[in-house]
Amino acid sequence: MTLKIITVLMLAQLFLGICCAQAGGGSRLPRVRRLRTDQPASSGKDGCDNHPLTFHKDSDDYFFDSHDDGRDAWMNLDGKNVRLTLVRSVLVYTDEYGTANATYEYRNKQTIITVRLPFYSDYTNSVPATVQLRRDGSKRTYNAFVAAQCDAL
Repeated sequence: MTLKIITVLMLAQLFLGICCAQAGGGSRLPRVRRLRTDQPASSGKDGCDNHPLTFHKDSDDYFFDSHDDGRDAWMNLDGKNVRLTLVRSVLVYTDEYGTANATYEYRNKQTIITVRLPFYSDYTNSVPATVQLRRDGSKRTYNAFVAAQCDAL
């Protein structure tokens, strides 16, 4: 009789642990939305000194913005503009003029955000980019565009 009670209690504890872990949403990735204008969202830099990302080519609805060296990055996660912490940046130069492919890795709480920018330069046209969010084995990738920042010479 005692063995049955202990077995039932252990099974109940295991069941509750699994249910509570799933209900807690600990591995749920945040939703990405456009940066809100009524909340802080950048260092105030403009023009060639930032990397605004948008979901649609030639759009002004940015969901990510950072200083040109990857620092001071902001993103809207779950409806709030949050400042991201730069973990690392990698530049792979492709020519002698300073053209490079850039990869920035950021963190916000348990979420890791990787931003890949092709042809890191003063963008005069919208170019494709990717943003990937990861947390606890979950992963979501967004196709984006680096908004044109500088006027063509």
